[in-house]
Amino acid sequence: MLHPALLLALMAVPQGTETALAGRISEKRMQQTVRTLCAMGPRMGGTASNSASARWLADRFAKAGLETEIVEDEPIAFFETDPWTVEVAGEPLASAWPMRGSPSAAGSGRLSLEPLRGSVWLTNRLPDEKQTRGLVAVLYDGGSSRSGWPVLRGIRSEAHVPFFAISRQDGERLRKASRKGPEVVIDLKARTGRRSPRTVLATLPGRDRGHWLLFCAHGDADSGGPGADDNASGAAVVLEIAEVLAAAVADGSIPRPAYDIRFAVWGAEIASTRDYIKRLEETASGLRAVINYDQAGYGSGNDAIYFEPDNLEVNKALIGLLRATASAHLGKTGFPERFASNRALGGTDSYVFHGSRLDWDRTPASVTVFTSAFGSPRTVPVTPGYPPVNWGDRDKEGEVTIDGDDFYHSSGDTPGNTTDREPFCMGWCARIGALAALRFIESDAGD
Repeated sequence: MLHPALLLALMAVPQGTETALAGRISEKRMQQTVRTLCAMGPRMGGTASNSASARWLADRFAKAGLETEIVEDEPIAFFETDPWTVEVAGEPLASAWPMRGSPSAAGSGRLSLEPLRGSVWLTNRLPDEKQTRGLVAVLYDGGSSRSGWPVLRGIRSEAHVPFFAISRQDGERLRKASRKGPEVVIDLKARTGRRSPRTVLATLPGRDRGHWLLFCAHGDADSGGPGADDNASGAAVVLEIAEVLAAAVADGSIPRPAYDIRFAVWGAEIASTRDYIKRLEETASGLRAVINYDQAGYGSGNDAIYFEPDNLEVNKALIGLLRATASAHLGKTGFPERFASNRALGGTDSYVFHGSRLDWDRTPASVTVFTSAFGSPRTVPVTPGYPPVNWGDRDKEGEVTIDGDDFYHSSGDTPGNTTDREPFCMGWCARIGALAALRFIESDAGD
């Protein structure tokens, strides 16, 4: 049985109004947002592509009529590169991606399976500093996503030569060619240091300006790669909800909400969220709920939407509304046919609000909405009272499998591989989140 506040919320927005509002949300618009953000670069906090994407997003929020600002967060370490080239026998190596910490370099050498001076070493094990002295570069094919694309990671700061992660397939091809020792040409310009990430904040004013619900997503590709699903998709969903709700309020399709709806695209995952909470100080009690989006644009094996964590008491009302909203529109055009909530998995911005040491008068509900998590599926126990819906025989009784992304944290997380293949995922996330938020605000304001 639903809590009385949830029942009131379900009645607060007529189904016809919800359907009309959901119809305004555009997958094509979100696809284009993802493509635009990815074209700017990895958007890592403090980098030029972070600043460019923040300006672009702020302009979109402002044009939608929202109060908008770009905030400089506390400085963090950054690594960024200009466009780079890796050519083997005169042909570009498409999968090659510089690993974080690689120094600038330019030159050429013969491909080798041994660390020979003046060569480009192909290896499936990350070498130590001594082994790299005298090399031109390292091609590393020892870490691949389930799809075969190279997983991106950092290397030791004292590295003398650049490291490029390459795909498993390219590694196999080059090993066959290594007997001929083809010439490899590399060119990389890298910059490191400490800079402030740029976070974009926007507000759709409500009737009560002292309270607000927050939609958020990290805008950086935290792996340092293209970051289409992780997490340009989340930024695209947040922007889409903001534009649609602002337009609906402006033309009278929906009333001005009981309190503010605010939006944030973090300059750096986790770090910028922490800075946001620090800035709240005495206004912290005004934050009533958080809906965070992370990997909202793709799933490798299961067309479903997930809400987490459902095992925290403070999240019960919001989780209940998300599930109730998904149930009310189950299988309709633009909505999923199955959904699940799950216990805490960790690793994303919504947990920063629960883990904050700020002396909250009332800890806000904070939930992440997503369609895939990590690089491979994970099976977790079902939280009592929150069974997956329309799951059929996909899982054993009492367990639910959380879908993964085969391109997770890899250079293969491009629009063509992820968000352009399943744009409906962003549509589900935007529609259910927006409608549940309006229900939550009305029930919370009426408490």
